[in-house]
Amino acid sequence: MSKKRKDKIGKGVLVRGTLICIAVVAISFSLIPGLAAQGAGDSVNVTVSVPEYVAGTFNVDIDVDSVTNFNSGQFDLSFDSDVVNVTVVADGMLDSETIPVDRWEFVDSDTIRVILEVSGIAGVNGSGNLATICFDVVGMGGERSVLSIADGMLVNTEAEEIPAEWIDSQVTVGPVKVEVNAPELVEIGGSFEASIDVDSIANFNSGQFDLSFDSSIVNVTDVADGMLDGETIPVDKWEFVDEDTIRVILEVSGIAGVNGSGNLATISFEVVGMGGDRSVLDIDAGMLVNTEAEAVHAEWMDDLVIAGPVKVEVNAPETAKMGETFVASIDVANIADFTVGLFDLSFNSSVVNVTEVANGKLDGEAIPVDTWEFVDNDTIRVFLYRDVQEITSVSGTGNLATISFEVVGKSGDETALDLSNGMLANNEADEIPTEWIDGKVTIGE
Repeated sequence: MSKKRKDKIGKGVLVRGTLICIAVVAISFSLIPGLAAQGAGDSVNVTVSVPEYVAGTFNVDIDVDSVTNFNSGQFDLSFDSDVVNVTVVADGMLDSETIPVDRWEFVDSDTIRVILEVSGIAGVNGSGNLATICFDVVGMGGERSVLSIADGMLVNTEAEEIPAEWIDSQVTVGPVKVEVNAPELVEIGGSFEASIDVDSIANFNSGQFDLSFDSSIVNVTDVADGMLDGETIPVDKWEFVDEDTIRVILEVSGIAGVNGSGNLATISFEVVGMGGDRSVLDIDAGMLVNTEAEAVHAEWMDDLVIAGPVKVEVNAPETAKMGETFVASIDVANIADFTVGLFDLSFNSSVVNVTEVANGKLDGEAIPVDTWEFVDNDTIRVFLYRDVQEITSVSGTGNLATISFEVVGKSGDETALDLSNGMLANNEADEIPTEWIDGKVTIGE
């Protein structure tokens, strides 16, 4: 807030006969209503210019169009301080000329007074804004505040009032964010919940939304009531629109409405897809309504779930005899759309050693080993590649490769068969979430 205070608001030039006197007219703002009205010209529009929806912080311009010889002025701006509040008032500008804010102050908690003055007697012409007012949003989503401009006066260089029409505006806090909140990974063959979260909504009374999903991957089993800051949001009813979409209708009893943050509903799912399958949880056709039967502007945000992780496990015999051979398979269960992959397998080469790596198989479909090699004496690297020109992908349960070992250690020796640096990808080049599980072999007699 400017500390500068001037008591004059304008300068007039009076000419009478042959005597020309130039006087500085000192007029307090309490006497401004007594100024003479400007004799010619149409009134100017002074408009509170705001965004329709506000969140966080925002600026309001006090716009004016085609003003002539502007020298000084003032106005009050009122607002609902439970919804928005003023933090600072900055200078305006008319056609590149600065309009200084001489001072501003709170008249009460819901009103500020702004005093403007241009130095000198030349005045300023043009269009632009008289001041820019910065606000903080303190209310909840859907709350509204009128920004009412009143007790305004514009004065020209002749100390005449400039006729003006003062035009209010209104802001609405929003949009309210409504977001599907689900775990990123959902257990294959398991269940999970997705909440329909909402942040800082005011006077919520009723609403509805559709939620769509891929029913070959996940499916809805129930929809439970939501809760906003301890207040229940009843699910009036829910139903399947089709096999991939449900519609949920919400209604709060009475007319008081509910305020706060929380969730509108909690939706239970079962996972019916395979590892790596993905389903968007797409929220659409949503509407929230307040106690005045007005729609609350909302932003609806989807989510994505992935069935997984896929378990990849070394399946080897618990014991192997000295001087003999054994086979370890790299087993995988319920994987969807597998196309390419790789992994390292480490072991103690003084106990066992790899002699061959053979193709794997998923539900009868071969998983070709493209190449394999020794990274060092104790580690092999295996590359898997499903020719996407022949078939886009393979789904199912089985093994990625079969690895042959010879036993070179003595009785009582043991070695871990340690999987690392593994990556599996699907036909969309998306990595499949995977849990890699090691094995162990002990040498017997």
